[in-house]
Amino acid sequence: MTTSWNDVNKIFAYIDDVNGDYDVNTYELGGKSEWKLAQALVQGRFQTGPLSHQVVAGVSHQTGLGWDRPYEWNTLGRGNIYQRPTLRHDAVGSRVLARGSETVQQAVFVSDTVSFADGWSLLAGARYNDFENKGAYHTYPITPTYALMYKPADAVTLYASYVESLEAGSRVGSDYINAGDVLDPTISKQYEFGAKIEYPRWSANAAAFRLERGANIDLITSAGKRLVQDGITLYEGVEASADVRLTDAFTLGGGVTWLDPTYDKLSPGSAAQEGNRTAGAARWQGVLHADYSVPQVEGLSVYALARYYGDVYYDADNTLKLPDYTLVNAGVGYRMQAAGHPVTWRAGVENLANRTYWSNAGVGLPRTFAVSVRFDM
Repeated sequence: MTTSWNDVNKIFAYIDDVNGDYDVNTYELGGKSEWKLAQALVQGRFQTGPLSHQVVAGVSHQTGLGWDRPYEWNTLGRGNIYQRPTLRHDAVGSRVLARGSETVQQAVFVSDTVSFADGWSLLAGARYNDFENKGAYHTYPITPTYALMYKPADAVTLYASYVESLEAGSRVGSDYINAGDVLDPTISKQYEFGAKIEYPRWSANAAAFRLERGANIDLITSAGKRLVQDGITLYEGVEASADVRLTDAFTLGGGVTWLDPTYDKLSPGSAAQEGNRTAGAARWQGVLHADYSVPQVEGLSVYALARYYGDVYYDADNTLKLPDYTLVNAGVGYRMQAAGHPVTWRAGVENLANRTYWSNAGVGLPRTFAVSVRFDM
């Protein structure tokens, strides 16, 4: 069983124009979530003539319960990204919890990886999902998985795959007139072709992919703005990454992704957005990271990371484009044993250069310090 609590007092800055003006809103929310999961698995290998089979089958049952506190949504005023903010907000919402969502998910799944020639294998699987969000929807699709793999050498894998997945419907946010509604679940579809290379001192991956997901569209009506499901968001792209161990202690790596994200198969009421770039999706992203294990202190490591985000459109109408930016993060980690249990300490700085930037959620975070500890039972 897993239980989590949250108590949130968030600030949202909604962009007005390219000059950096924004409206400041506060959103107070909180609650408790509880998940119970039971799962049984069977794995085995066997031969049928020249074919070698590796089978995985199982069943699972998961329940999720939620309790929510009343949310508060308030407008504080206005600001500008290039000026120091002066607004202040103190939490005012009630912390009394009331029973919220209840979900039940039952599944039966099976897959078989068949080796049928030198270096060749085929994976075929299916998952039966019985998913109920009580009071909202009940769905029970079967989602398949297929993959064809070829290993011309022990360190090299070429593959082609097709995967379908059930995605739960999201709850509509408070800035829509249908706030609180739960949207229907959708089925995502992903096609991918790629290659993986893994050697002791270096590894690399490259893939071309196509991902189809249900699209959420803002529908403007005389009564206000509604969030509705309409058509799909289509993501087609190419990604590549590599890591190199320059020494036993020092690893350097990076990756780049090019994406063509568009709205597709929209209804006539949203035809004006057909073919527009998906809101919040960048055409280019890149990352460069370095990790160093300090030889003089066992368990101590340091890292640095630079991530590039290309420009994005703020809305589905593609009327406001947010500029690209690069963020640099750095930190230190320490692993130790406490009473026979692994403990990991981490301290880091995000946005090390204190870069001012827009994210699709509003004003980007300034330089932020974080400390965490993980204790494994």
